Amino acid sequence: MRPSATRLAALAGIAAPLVLGPGAGAAIQPAPPGQLVEPDQALALETALGLPRALGFGVSADGRRVVLAAATRNRSTLFLTAAGARPGRLTEGRRWDSAPRFVGDTMSVVFVSGRRPRGDEEETGRLFRLELWGEPEPLTAADLQARSPAVDPAGERVAFLGRRAPVDEPDPEPGAGWDIWLVPTGGGGAERLTEHPGDEGPPVWSPDGTRIAYSFASGAGRDLAVLALREASAPLVLTARSDRPVRGVPDWTPDGGGLTWASGASCDPECPDGGFDAVHFAGADGSGEPYALLAGERDLAEPRFRPAGSAAGELEIAWIEADRGSRRIHRSRLERDERGHWTPAGRARIVTRGAGVANGLRWSRDGTRLLALHEAPVFPRDVWSYPVTGGRERITDTLFADIDVRRFSRPEGIELERDGATVRAFLYRPASPPEGAPAPLLVHVRGKAGEPWRNGFDPIVQLLTAQGYAVLAPNARGTGGRGAAFAALNDADWGGADLEDLVALTRAARELPGVSPDGACIFGVEYGGFLALAALARHPDLFACGVEAMGFADPRTLNRTLDPERRAFVEGELGPMRGNLENYRRLSLNGEGAAVRAPLLSFHGEEVPEAPFAAKSDFLAELRSRADYPLVELTFRGDAGRSIFRWETDRGANYAFFQKVLEFLSVHLQVN
Repeated sequence: MRPSATRLAALAGIAAPLVLGPGAGAAIQPAPPGQLVEPDQALALETALGLPRALGFGVSADGRRVVLAAATRNRSTLFLTAAGARPGRLTEGRRWDSAPRFVGDTMSVVFVSGRRPRGDEEETGRLFRLELWGEPEPLTAADLQARSPAVDPAGERVAFLGRRAPVDEPDPEPGAGWDIWLVPTGGGGAERLTEHPGDEGPPVWSPDGTRIAYSFASGAGRDLAVLALREASAPLVLTARSDRPVRGVPDWTPDGGGLTWASGASCDPECPDGGFDAVHFAGADGSGEPYALLAGERDLAEPRFRPAGSAAGELEIAWIEADRGSRRIHRSRLERDERGHWTPAGRARIVTRGAGVANGLRWSRDGTRLLALHEAPVFPRDVWSYPVTGGRERITDTLFADIDVRRFSRPEGIELERDGATVRAFLYRPASPPEGAPAPLLVHVRGKAGEPWRNGFDPIVQLLTAQGYAVLAPNARGTGGRGAAFAALNDADWGGADLEDLVALTRAARELPGVSPDGACIFGVEYGGFLALAALARHPDLFACGVEAMGFADPRTLNRTLDPERRAFVEGELGPMRGNLENYRRLSLNGEGAAVRAPLLSFHGEEVPEAPFAAKSDFLAELRSRADYPLVELTFRGDAGRSIFRWETDRGANYAFFQKVLEFLSVHLQVN
């Protein structure tokens, strides 16, 4: 087993004992010498879907202890661990326990626990406090949904996003937004602090605990505001509907005098500079204009100031930078220029090297180390620590000990120039292919429009390569991570140039050694499902089979049947239906079913609001009307189909889903 982290045995279904208790013995104990485990197992479907998935973490004041929220077996559980220490289970995981945060210097945490809607990116529920050797105690009432808690520096109060909802109903009142609320960590009534019409972003405490910074929805995207708790005044808006809308969570300078945040270009009507996300800075008192602190030809995210340790007149900042599918942590010193603006001093240091994806970046309170969730193609997401003196340390280890990582596939890049755009893909080949037997190609298209493939861990891709398939993961024009201009290249042209990029990448992959030059299969979910159907209809000679799940075929019907929030996303990509109806008709696949020749496996959901069946029913009816066409349709009952958007939410539904996919591939894309 890897020496840098003790595996979370509880995540594999083994109850690990708590290692904390009240009194003088309340300290993390080092793990006993472990027995050397020689991994020898390849992934099976049960194992791939049973792997824990790290959702988030909290770090203690000294930076040594970590509470990890990990999803396993249709629930999320909290675990306490440290490098080289025996992990302990803190909660039973009967519901979704998430967003853990330590309370000051105490041995207690606050967290959110409750039902997480399938397919939702945020965990919501009631706010609880847990003494690490006790039982959770609620801090908020059952009719107040909570998420994104933040404990003040003194450990006395918790700011969080909240909204009122009926006790027995999963959804709040229509139009109810997320506001910032405040509750004492020792218990008491919760107080609402903001009432903007839209949703507020996660609260961030100033270092002295007197102010809260947050973003809020505005006409220009998201603006940044500061709320002073000791003053009966309106929030101070710092960005004033800037054309560089706020992305993610802001951060304070150590003295509380300024704020930094990642900002994206609106790209309306165009982005002459590529529209890359940059890092901006503003004085927390509203003086002066916001300015670019860090910028370049890559997307930047999660800027975080080092809390302590910088020389007088200097700051140090860390951030995450996108680079060819990876997300790497960088650090740089900052100094004042002649205008009084902070600017990088010297070369930035790359903290994480090689392939991988980092997120959830934060400093320990004493500024001696960075911590983040990190994953790579051959290991899953875990908490890593990066001391400022150099090196790295793995804090958690969620990969089962008997899995042989030598059987995992490491992707290679494919890059093509098409119509002035550089399009890319990752190609995963079987790690140990049979000699002289090229691997059949599966083109795996990402789900939501604009969602890119990254250089992270995907157990399903590793499962497919272990079974002998080569997997192509394309990032055609319109995907994120490469600036707003690239993301806008398929606006008003879904299934147009982005489909041709996908086709060109497929042809290029089939020409590489070890990949079968014959028919490929295409597999896509949601928007990827639309591209899969479009590929089968518009390039019938290229693909031997197709799998589509929760997709659509007609953007017109999609627009009409979505809820207002999701409709706004579609209209942001394609324009409003009024005035653009002719283009919506052009993009529709209705009437093209007669051209499809390859067998299709199509999945539907009875109650999946983001994937209305009506948006593809006419296209599928065309296929059904052909007596000789091999169409297979399967429907998820209720809302179980939403689990395919995030596989850890319903392992039973996911197992049934991928089992049918693998059966279909074994018939129509046989491995030699």
